Amino acid sequence: MGLDWTEKYRPKTLGDVVGNPGAIEALRRWASAWADGKPKKRAVVLSGDPGTGKTSAALAMANDYRWELLELNASDKRNEEAIRRVATLGAITQTFTRSGEFLRVDQGRRKLIVLDEADNLFGTQDRGGAKAIVETVRLAEQPVVLIVNDYYELTRKSPALKTLCELVKFQRPHARRIQQVLERISKEEQLSLEPTVLEALADRAKGDLRAAINDLQALAEGRMTFEPEAAVTLGNRDVTETVYSALDGLLQVSDIAGARRLLMDTDEPPDFLLLWLDENLPAMLPSRPALASGYAALARAGQFLSRTQRLQYYRLWAYATDLMGGGILLAREETALRSRPQYRFPLYLVRRSRARTSRSAYLSVSTKLGGHIHLSAKESREAMLDPFQAIFKADAEFRLQMVPTLSLAPSEAAYLLGVEEDAEEVQELFAAAEAPAEEQGAPQPREEPEDREGSQRGLTDF
Repeated sequence: MGLDWTEKYRPKTLGDVVGNPGAIEALRRWASAWADGKPKKRAVVLSGDPGTGKTSAALAMANDYRWELLELNASDKRNEEAIRRVATLGAITQTFTRSGEFLRVDQGRRKLIVLDEADNLFGTQDRGGAKAIVETVRLAEQPVVLIVNDYYELTRKSPALKTLCELVKFQRPHARRIQQVLERISKEEQLSLEPTVLEALADRAKGDLRAAINDLQALAEGRMTFEPEAAVTLGNRDVTETVYSALDGLLQVSDIAGARRLLMDTDEPPDFLLLWLDENLPAMLPSRPALASGYAALARAGQFLSRTQRLQYYRLWAYATDLMGGGILLAREETALRSRPQYRFPLYLVRRSRARTSRSAYLSVSTKLGGHIHLSAKESREAMLDPFQAIFKADAEFRLQMVPTLSLAPSEAAYLLGVEEDAEEVQELFAAAEAPAEEQGAPQPREEPEDREGSQRGLTDF
């Protein structure tokens, strides 16, 4: 069959992207703001399920606005060093096109930085990549697009991106729109198809246009005509819902069986889903009667989950799931949403994660400080940590010296400063600590007679 059909028939302009008119219009406004100067938010996050057109929209936007493209995807090495070398440098400089033409910003010529699957930048291979993305966005003088399947995973690991980036959500296109695309491709490829075959392929894709096109190409291998039963040979496609797409679905589903299926397809345990629903129910059910009804259903679901934990009888999970999904389904009939809500990651999980991180940093700093001043970790925590933290916060020169002296990690410095690990203060501190001594404005070290008392600069007055 030659070229992959998903690439062969990829949209060339934003107008060709299937479905998601609201998302396409938001992208046009953001891109036009770059054409007029610089928008308030230098980066945009395209979020949605696989196959909904996120990458195609980004590439089509670059084509529409005649922007040079710089793309990093899952097949590239995307650790901190690689992103700083490729993406960050590309985002803050003007450059030449592949054909040798100079990109003049004052003439509207820009370079689009695209980071695909940005929510997966948290493994060992991509170590430091998330921090480098935040730095890229903060320094960007060129448009940046982050493409994710799970927006909440991205912002949970890098909360700063929530305020630095504009969010554009992509929804799954309707089966009828997918069928229309398949009809056009079939005509181009001169395939003889029964309408029922295309309809079956579109339904089977469950909103994943890329999957539908791949299925059509797989069926077309070696033949140009199809029987109505041909699509059955591919079997059923297993689609796992993300949590936020399941929340969207609960506002649209029409029966309890559908609500149950949405929650079960997330492949998440009911106690985790309960936290998500508890956090976002006020946005989903804005009227007081609906909200009260919804929370009553969640409370009842919580009782079943408690019994599951106490009795270790996991069949009760099914009752909890039905109460959560069905309770919201029945409650939302009393109200109507004017627009789709912005969902939030459960605050309980955020606080628990921060508490674990904070305690880990608290213990490790105590150990390092105690080792340096010849005290046990316990004595260091009880007698020295509080004044040390106060001086660390107040004295910029002191903390600049303590980073290498105690071999502090960013998480430990963030704990001492009382900020998030990816906060600007932490980044600036470590950038300054890694700079040569003359760039720090500090005097060069010189040989001096050894002090009998063995005092150490930075801790003598402490």
